Amino acid sequence: MSAGTSVPTTAPDTAPERLDSILAQGIAARREEIAAAVLVRLRAIGPGIEEEMSDPGHLEELRTGVLCGIDYGLAALEAGEHRPPSVPTPLLSAAEAAARGGVGFDIVLRHTFAAYAVLNDFTLETVERSGCRELAWWRALTRIQAIALDRLVDQVGAAYWAEVRARQERGPERRRADHVRRLLAGEPLEWGSLGYDLDGWHLGAASSGPEAVGFLRRMGRELGLRLLLVKPEDGTVWGWFGGATRQRTEEALDRARESWPGPQPLALGEPGIGIDGWRRSHRQALAALSVARRDAGSVVAYGQVGLLASALRDDLLCDSLRRKYVGRLLETPDRGAVAIDTLRAYFEVDRNVSSTAALLGVSRPTVTSRLRVIEERFKRPLSECSAECEIAVRLYDLEHRAGGPAIPQVRFPY
Repeated sequence: MSAGTSVPTTAPDTAPERLDSILAQGIAARREEIAAAVLVRLRAIGPGIEEEMSDPGHLEELRTGVLCGIDYGLAALEAGEHRPPSVPTPLLSAAEAAARGGVGFDIVLRHTFAAYAVLNDFTLETVERSGCRELAWWRALTRIQAIALDRLVDQVGAAYWAEVRARQERGPERRRADHVRRLLAGEPLEWGSLGYDLDGWHLGAASSGPEAVGFLRRMGRELGLRLLLVKPEDGTVWGWFGGATRQRTEEALDRARESWPGPQPLALGEPGIGIDGWRRSHRQALAALSVARRDAGSVVAYGQVGLLASALRDDLLCDSLRRKYVGRLLETPDRGAVAIDTLRAYFEVDRNVSSTAALLGVSRPTVTSRLRVIEERFKRPLSECSAECEIAVRLYDLEHRAGGPAIPQVRFPY
């Protein structure tokens, strides 16, 4: 029970007809707390969920689905055992998405039962605190929960397997994407039918948007590299540039920045050799894409944003860095505008004070004075926390590029 949580309580002889209302109120009051507990539980059981939680956008979609599940359970409690509610559409859509993503139905069931178990714990705790001693009502509650769970599993399963059958009936493009997914997952499949040599060097790419496919094909021709291209059903485009020699990420990045149409994002991995390098470069590109998506039309490489991408996967780290560094700067009268602008420039020029001054158009003593004030707010020298502080500033910039309030800033190609 979290501090400050209020749950309606009653005397042991409370009438059963009032208990439904008491229980509904108690669960509704703790909706956000329950959702957080479910997400912790899902993260703990691992397979099929960690990738979703690695991207804040997907994490928010997952959280929305969890809240829908809680609302479904609440509706079942309010409706009673003879009028089970319909399963919310977002839960069925999530099952279809799992099928498209190659997540096994056993994992879908594990997630479903894990969420049910958490909700059940909160439900029982709420009933116990109400002082209920009515055995008949407890039995009715158990039946309601069992009926709701059975209906949920039945409809989620129907949606999942309907999507599986639909995928099997789709054309060669979808079968090709499925084959690539299975190779990425480590299945020992033949890859000759892909028309792409997995024994050579690879540079992974990831994007989204209607113009991504045409641009990546043109980029492959200009670089003189073979291209493997697939379009999963999550709206992204996956690509690999392959050749007999190691590709130069910088050349590909420069070429992309010169003519990338935008506003969709583009992310590149690092060169890798063989099938392990093919998989690793793809994972790097997907991680970098989580950064590129927050800055419309941006083109990034994992080598430039790897630490930032890793930080975005860890909501605890993001929150801690935000509070520890940016939060202290925002307490100033100008809401940290000058300090953040100075730090952004300082990190861009490899922590050189003279170059920072030139970039900002101020004197060297001015930059030195600003950095001293910043260190006083941090209560430690920048030399001891430079990497953490830089990530905090870049996270702050990404948040504001995604729609937060603007601050005066020099635009840098992170």
